[in-house]
This record gives sequence, structure tokens and C-alpha cells, in this order.
Amino acid sequence: MVTKSKNKEKKVFCSLTEIKKEYLPKSFEKQKSVEPKDARELGISWAKEALNKIKNELNELEG
Repeated sequence: MVTKSKNKEKKVFCSLTEIKKEYLPKSFEKQKSVEPKDARELGISWAKEALNKIKNELNELEG
């Protein structure tokens, strides 16, 4: 989210993931590319990804 005040743009981050995407893109992509091998861990990671997508879409609608 970007807010403007007095001709200055200030970036506001809502989560640690957004900060990592912005400032550590290579590390973020590498971290996302690691897939768990255990079925339980895989399900957990998919659920987290789905929740993050929902949160991001809701943040875009609010902003």
C-alpha cells in the first residue's frame, strides 16, 4: 500500500511477506520454491498460501 502525504510517498507494509518481496526478492523466491515432502506439511503449506492470497486480495480491496 502506498500513501501520499505532503508530496511524499510512503510505503506501508501489512505483513512480513510484503517486506521480503520488496527488499529480498531472491531470498523470497527461493523460500517459496522449497516444497515440503511430507503430505501433512504439503497440506499446511497449501493452506497458508491460500490464506495469504485471500489476505492480499482483501488488502487490495480495502486500499
